[in-house]
Amino acid sequence: MRFLLLLLFCSSFAYAQIQVTEPPATPKNEWAPVAPTYQLYLDKPIHKIINVEYLDGTPLKHDLGKDKETVYLLDYHKRGGVKVEAENEKGERLEFRRSPCVIDPVIQS
Repeated sequence: MRFLLLLLFCSSFAYAQIQVTEPPATPKNEWAPVAPTYQLYLDKPIHKIINVEYLDGTPLKHDLGKDKETVYLLDYHKRGGVKVEAENEKGERLEFRRSPCVIDPVIQS
């Protein structure tokens, strides 16, 4: 009988030690890129983007950030400089040129 009680006590103690809890669920981000996304920063805030293209004229898919100074390049393949044609709040056309060294990958946190 003592052996049975000792066995029962040890097995319950061992079971309590082995239980594994599941890790907490990670919150989903609001924005998750489908493919690697790159970004570049402008000198001034803009109202809308007219055109984004490589310096050789190949068009790029793009998106304007909430701060109105960040341009997200959705299909950039790290191959060259980029030209951004934009318009500010007053309706003036602006042009920004950026070399590949200042175009950064977007890193999700």
